[in-house]
Amino acid sequence: MDLTFEFINMTFGSTSIIQNVGMLGSSSLKHFIVFLRLFYLPKDSHIINIGGEVKAVSAPSIIELKMAGVKIVRGSSTSLSFIRLVDGIIETPRLLIHNGSELLFRNIVAFEQCHGCFFYINSYLSILDDFVTISMDVELLVKKGIFTNMLRDHNEVSTLINDLDKRVVISDFYFGSVCEELDRYLKSP
Repeated sequence: MDLTFEFINMTFGSTSIIQNVGMLGSSSLKHFIVFLRLFYLPKDSHIINIGGEVKAVSAPSIIELKMAGVKIVRGSSTSLSFIRLVDGIIETPRLLIHNGSELLFRNIVAFEQCHGCFFYINSYLSILDDFVTISMDVELLVKKGIFTNMLRDHNEVSTLINDLDKRVVISDFYFGSVCEELDRYLKSP
């Protein structure tokens, strides 16, 4: 387990996963992907579904949000489930994107799809696919300190994000209410 903690710390630059491991207990960590997924989950033990019923909802791109006057800021949480809109400010967690990101996320997506757990990472990748439609969206997220891009260029990140969400079906969309709030905010005078 110590080697795994060291790997997580080197890969993600954080030891916050220890909180989630303590919450679950190390005996329930039967797969390495479970361990990696824990890094991105909410840190509290009372995880709730803020998404509600699955509907055809989507979010505007980051550039569209900026043009509509929404301020985009990096949140302090490493939990990918922590995206919120308050008073015209959207707060989203930091994400390190590197050569291993595609493999990491595809494995976590497959795990969530096959093991009957809540679709936190699937939901995050779905809303991220809405936020990032072109390389300019990635460029803005990098400027805001939300993305750390270790790939060749912003276009490669945009393509990666858009490809991760293809052919993935989720029955519980965690960010449904965030999308609805964004829609209401953009329609308000």
